[in-house]
Amino acid sequence: MSVTSTATLNVNATQAIQSLQKVQKQVDTLGSTFTKLRNIVGGLALGSFVTNMLQAADAMDDVAESTGLALTSVLSFSEAVRQNGGDTNDAVSAMQKFVLSLQEARDGSIEAQQAFNALGISTQELGQDQTILFNKAIQGFGNITKATEQAKIKQELFGKSLRSTNLTGYRDWE
Repeated sequence: MSVTSTATLNVNATQAIQSLQKVQKQVDTLGSTFTKLRNIVGGLALGSFVTNMLQAADAMDDVAESTGLALTSVLSFSEAVRQNGGDTNDAVSAMQKFVLSLQEARDGSIEAQQAFNALGISTQELGQDQTILFNKAIQGFGNITKATEQAKIKQELFGKSLRSTNLTGYRDWE
């Protein structure tokens, strides 16, 4: 004998649905909060980026003023050094040393005059504008084929900061 029973289950799901809707609403609110937070953090990062860029620009302007080199030369040279494995500090140090070396040559230093001469800058040309001489000096490295000679002149005129930077690639850097 087999018994079959049937049961009818009536469940009031209204409470369960309301609970799920509350959870969904909280998830939506949380998502909205994260979106707002992401936008705030992004805005702060952009603000920080802009501040850093303004500080860097101001620093480059200070370098141009202190060395007497044109700002375009300072910026171009810094970027060229950066692209070839150096950093902005290396470029700044090299420009400052160049100005000192130029003054030494103008004051009669034979070693400095010989280094400039090796780059194609005669003693008579040493009175020209510093930016013109800086550009000529950089381009002059393209005419020196011996690596040891380049290293010697580079250290004499630009200091140690560029010893691992290849200046022969800067012929058309500006």
